[in-house]
Amino acid sequence: MTFFIFLLACAAAATTGVMFKPGPWYESLTKPSFTPPNWAFPVAWTIIYLLLAWAGSAASAGRLQAPLASRARVNRDICPVRRGRVDVRVGPVDIGSAP
Repeated sequence: MTFFIFLLACAAAATTGVMFKPGPWYESLTKPSFTPPNWAFPVAWTIIYLLLAWAGSAASAGRLQAPLASRARVNRDICPVRRGRVDVRVGPVDIGSAP
């Protein structure tokens, strides 16, 4: 049951990635040659969020709940900050404010 609660929290965080797509400003950036193709990001983030939900449910009996919840909050908030406002300078401030 706790897995599904964490999965729901991760799904809520993942919706910001769907709502705030990188757009033309990201495409215009000069990227290194080893940048993964665009199709790799949703695959990687799906795996990351599934593993985060699994880790959260596995650690729910221990003391790791607060750090995992904090990480999910940062994941939820970073997409609107970096993509929605298209201001990459604000991202580190948001990450630094995580509890």
